[in-house]
Amino acid sequence: YAIVLVLLSMFLPLDAEAAKTNATLFDWKLANSSVELTDVSYCKPDTYAKHLFTGLLEGFKLTTRILTFNAFVGTLPSERSIYVVFGGSSSLIDWLFDVDVHLADYPHCDKCKVHQGYFIDQALCNPIIISTVTFLSMLNPHYKIVVTGHSKGAAQATLAALDLVHAGYKNVNLVTFGSPRVGNAAFAEYASSKLGLHYRVTHYMDIIPSIPTRRQGYTHLSGEWYEYPTLSLYQCSGFEDPDCNAQWGTKLGLDKEVDIADSPTDDDSTDQQQHPLAPLWLDLIRRGAK
Repeated sequence: YAIVLVLLSMFLPLDAEAAKTNATLFDWKLANSSVELTDVSYCKPDTYAKHLFTGLLEGFKLTTRILTFNAFVGTLPSERSIYVVFGGSSSLIDWLFDVDVHLADYPHCDKCKVHQGYFIDQALCNPIIISTVTFLSMLNPHYKIVVTGHSKGAAQATLAALDLVHAGYKNVNLVTFGSPRVGNAAFAEYASSKLGLHYRVTHYMDIIPSIPTRRQGYTHLSGEWYEYPTLSLYQCSGFEDPDCNAQWGTKLGLDKEVDIADSPTDDDSTDQQQHPLAPLWLDLIRRGAK
């Protein structure tokens, strides 16, 4: 976790007022805690299991770890919240060797289909998550539930949040970072209508939200907040706003044929291998509410 803090200290300064442009309705406090806990999920479990959280996460109490899926559940009393947190893949190579884009039937709505791999993983996680959240809700009946994740973990977080809604929980919030598409258009509409507050934060030129592709039958949930390279956050409209992250799938030829000259060059690319979470996300959200 110390390494994470060192990396965070290297990020560029951000003007808070500029960050809030087009984002006055954004819950910065919720996003702050979500991004930091998601960042922690990339640390070794024995590190965060013993860690005494300070600062924004001071008082966070870890209850359950789900090591197979790089996930954990705990409470943050300062925000009266139960957090369900999923980490994800830290490199594009992981994606290339672990992609199953087959759409499987989703049992909770007509014509809904979801990514088979994500659905199976969440089915395995679900009993542990539901039992832990049930236990914590009994101890803290007035706490809200926040489900968060990054990359593939964001896809699992989406399904986990819906599982909690189906289990009868009403105050379920979803905050994802760099989520891939999870299901088809019917699922996207269903999930967006069932979830309460849900933020799908995307980053300039991040390719992960472009997969699986729309050509393969997938559509994003609504609720996108898109981060520009100028460190401003923009509230997008609909499910696949062409002015937000969806434009990169188009420019890279994932969603339709384009001229190679329209594709980003190596000189334009952003190096996101410094850390699993895009550095500008962390800097934007950590500083945006100040």
